[in-house]
Amino acid sequence: MSGYDIGISGMITSQKAIDVIGNNMANAGTEGYHKQRVNISPAIETYYGDTLIGQGAYVHDVKRLYSSMLEKEITTQNASLSMTNRKLDTLTMIENSFGELASKGLSSAMDNYFESMHEMATDPSNAVLQNKVIRSAQGLTYEFRRMGSFLGGINEDLNLEAKNIGKQINDIGNQIARLNEDISKQEMRGGSAGNMRDDRDSLVNKLADLVDVRVREDNGMYNVIVGQTPLVVGTMTMPVKVDLFNNKDKLELGLSAQESDSYATALSGGKLGALFELRNELVPNYLDTLNTLSNTIALETNKLHIQGVGSSGAFKSLSGWVMTTQDLSEMNPPVVDGKIYIRVTDSSGDVVRHEIDVDAANDTLTDIANKFNAIAGLSGCGVVGSQLVIQSDSGYSFDFQAGTPPEITPGGVPIGSSIPRLSGIYTGKENQTYTCTINGSGDIGLPGGPHITVTNGAGQVVANFDVGAGYEAGKELYIDNGISLSFDPGNLNDSTTFTFEALATSDTSGLLVATGVNCLFTGNTAATMSVVKDIVENPGRLSVTGGGYDENGSVILAMANVGDTTFASTDDLTPEQFYQNLTATIGQDVSAGKTKLDNTNNIMKHLMQQQSDVSGVDINTEATQLMVFERMFQAMSKFLSSVDKTLDTLMNII
Repeated sequence: MSGYDIGISGMITSQKAIDVIGNNMANAGTEGYHKQRVNISPAIETYYGDTLIGQGAYVHDVKRLYSSMLEKEITTQNASLSMTNRKLDTLTMIENSFGELASKGLSSAMDNYFESMHEMATDPSNAVLQNKVIRSAQGLTYEFRRMGSFLGGINEDLNLEAKNIGKQINDIGNQIARLNEDISKQEMRGGSAGNMRDDRDSLVNKLADLVDVRVREDNGMYNVIVGQTPLVVGTMTMPVKVDLFNNKDKLELGLSAQESDSYATALSGGKLGALFELRNELVPNYLDTLNTLSNTIALETNKLHIQGVGSSGAFKSLSGWVMTTQDLSEMNPPVVDGKIYIRVTDSSGDVVRHEIDVDAANDTLTDIANKFNAIAGLSGCGVVGSQLVIQSDSGYSFDFQAGTPPEITPGGVPIGSSIPRLSGIYTGKENQTYTCTINGSGDIGLPGGPHITVTNGAGQVVANFDVGAGYEAGKELYIDNGISLSFDPGNLNDSTTFTFEALATSDTSGLLVATGVNCLFTGNTAATMSVVKDIVENPGRLSVTGGGYDENGSVILAMANVGDTTFASTDDLTPEQFYQNLTATIGQDVSAGKTKLDNTNNIMKHLMQQQSDVSGVDINTEATQLMVFERMFQAMSKFLSSVDKTLDTLMNII
């Protein structure tokens, strides 16, 4: 029966080969399919007499043409490509939202705002220019709110998307675990599991699209790790979770095992890797930079605005913002130990400057209100509805103008009948106390008249004047930092002194800005920045003067110059330069993303071509193979016919 066995084995083998080829051709367009080949082995020989004769062939197994190293690299690059694509989508959206190429956005709003300030400085009492500044300030805050809210909204969207991906990861993990079991059973029975293995590899690639993944094969089953967290071990799934957690006082997205609180916040691939980088690093950095810019403009402007008065004049009453705490040490912007200088004007126009000590560690807002109440001309000051309220008595008004007083009223020993007067705008960066010492007695402008020595708070001599012969009463004598001194006719007494304070700021503690007293801007983030409502409704409240007692718009000019000033908070750049750096950073991130995307696409193209060469189905090749096994089947059929005829002949002879 050997001939029949050989023929039948050949027909069965060729039929199985034809079936495998047909399966290849049927899946030529199936994504993730790897072509299969039959491994044909000769049957064990059998002795006929003393002759060893083969017994035909059989299909040893069906092999899937598969390169594990190639597939591993494809999975890695697929994760990288997915991460780059997802990150680039968001970065491009952010770049487009900033709109610098089209409408100029925030950059244009800043230019308009500071230009309107400069224009108003030329005519501070002009109502049209006041309204123009208010409108440009509103335009500026709108752009900050728009961009701040947009970036904040992106963070919320990233949170939701990441959590949904966590659910998808668990779902794919369950499917891989089930296939592990099915493949193991099929192969233990000696069957081929090539199609199921393709399905499992497709799931791994889907997983790589979501998160960086590592696979180790053990006895035909995949053990899968996502990030640093096991997901599948044999036939078991170990669920993971994606959630926000507090990481060093910052809310960040993280990946962890379902029952663990140990989160990974950085992944090397997949959409989740992109979401983590965007949510935990890139978008917060952009938002922090934007908040720094808005806070710097608001804070530096408010520091100046609190010191000024508008065309409507000094105040009868001022209210700050609604505060969440009375504890000065908990306020933002921070309050430090320092002084507040307040000027009180009576009905006759006489002005007296008072100072209040601020103890940031021990004072409360109510304590500060009580200190204001203790000043002559002020009453009714308090904390009302969590707001600091400062009020003057009837016939009085107040303000917080800095600079120098025009007339000095010496205390202690009389200096003589001549009255010293100050002029100019103080340009110093810090508050300074100047002491003027009179050397020699005599009349102003006459021979033998006195000399004046001026020293600063450090005891350094900054000026020496001879106000005797040749000096014309009333002539201004330059001292230091933009201020000058003059003397009325009269006499001065030898060895007497008088002092005056030149204030760069009327609040060295930061309390007025922190509580919102006479501020222009409100809000502590870009998304909450706005113009104070009372100033919008009363443009005459917009501070224009404040460098002492002048009418030249010194405060409005100083606020305009904020746009050209560098600050430590903005990395020693002007606000415009700082913002340009932000937009340039975003542009660079987009450009780097595009470059990486192009490179990864090229790598993937090369890898996919290699995969096609190894595992892809070529119809022409399969057709050729099909013809081989068709002929083999036909030959085996003819062989069986020959064997049958031979046996018939033999039987007839017998």
